[in-house]
Amino acid sequence: MKIGLQFAMPAEFHALPGAKELEAFETVSGVPFYEAAPGIIACAGGVSKVNIATDVELAMLKVVGREGHMKEAELNAYPADVIEKARDAVEALVIDKMEHYLLSENRA
Repeated sequence: MKIGLQFAMPAEFHALPGAKELEAFETVSGVPFYEAAPGIIACAGGVSKVNIATDVELAMLKVVGREGHMKEAELNAYPADVIEKARDAVEALVIDKMEHYLLSENRA
């Protein structure tokens, strides 16, 4: 059996004894995975992706003037110009997050 540890920030993971010396054995979607001890796999990051998904949803909802979750069919019922404005807001937010928060500009 393996145990998985998820840390929101790399600094939290690196606070573990000996963690700063570990090298990632794999990186998936920009999130490094480490073997913290035999049978214990740890990763640091990835949580921000969930937060960004929420930010994206909130940006879109703000443009269409809604609060709470919206189903795709509800969004598609809006006029094309409103959907285009929502897409523009989401695109601007994603570009900003990639450049200034995730520091992943020009990385695939």
